[in-house]
Amino acid sequence: MRRISMFVAAAVIAAGAVAARPLATRAEAEAAFHLRLVRSTPAEDAALPPGPCHIELWFTEAPELRVTSLHLTGANGRQVPLTALSAHHPRGENPSVAANTRGRLTPGRYALAWRTMAHDGHVMRGTINFTVAAR
Repeated sequence: MRRISMFVAAAVIAAGAVAARPLATRAEAEAAFHLRLVRSTPAEDAALPPGPCHIELWFTEAPELRVTSLHLTGANGRQVPLTALSAHHPRGENPSVAANTRGRLTPGRYALAWRTMAHDGHVMRGTINFTVAAR
């Protein structure tokens, strides 16, 4: 009987040690080792005034510009033309990609779909929704 109780006690101690250790989800583990979006202009759910719009996305590491794309869609479902993407790698700050709208944004809801890849080949994508409010 003593041998069984020692086994049970050891199992309980081991289970407690495993339960106390934080376990990362797959998404958390991937985020720690892959490029990810840090912030954006416009931000998610931002309300902007009508007019031209500067778009910039900051990442944890430099995205591969040749495979990076931004697609801005308006409430009417039409694609909004953007200028060519440019990359920015300021010292001490997160690298970013940027573009401008080729015209004025009118009031309505917009969706900015982005897709990029880092040097490790892992593709990341997302969508940023924002609104252009009437004055």
